[in-house]
Amino acid sequence: MMRSLVALLTLCGTTLASAQDVAVVDLQRALTGSNAGLRAQATLRQLHQQYQQRLDDQQREVRELYEKLQDAPPAERPAMEDEYRRKYTALQREYARMQQDLAAQEARETANILREVRRIAELLRRERGLSLVVELQNGQPPPTGPGAANDLTQDVIRRMNAAESRPTR
Repeated sequence: MMRSLVALLTLCGTTLASAQDVAVVDLQRALTGSNAGLRAQATLRQLHQQYQQRLDDQQREVRELYEKLQDAPPAERPAMEDEYRRKYTALQREYARMQQDLAAQEARETANILREVRRIAELLRRERGLSLVVELQNGQPPPTGPGAANDLTQDVIRRMNAAESRPTR
């Protein structure tokens, strides 16, 4: 909260820090432009496709059971209706669970990447003697005009990608 207040005051020009002491990092660009972000997107797409295939298979079973139910003799209908309701309810539960799983996976991936973005932005802040790095979120435009803040986003992405390509010991 305090950091946000300082960032707001800095951007409004009411602090003592000069504009050259302030930089910005666009979190969305870092998420979508880094190798880690691209990998996370691919992982989530693949998981979504796997879930979609399972749902399609279950939906097909429910649809087939419904069609059989329409042609079933009256004596067999109650048992088939019960089975149809069970499978339909199971399909709904599975869909909800898969949505929750995808959302949780996306949150984990995003949190890990943002943690690294923030770590690198802090390193750059120290290296460059900046007083503040403001995080831009949700497509928020960077400040413009005279004395606008420096944008560290590309430098952060480069460092993230370079760190990945270095061999581990």
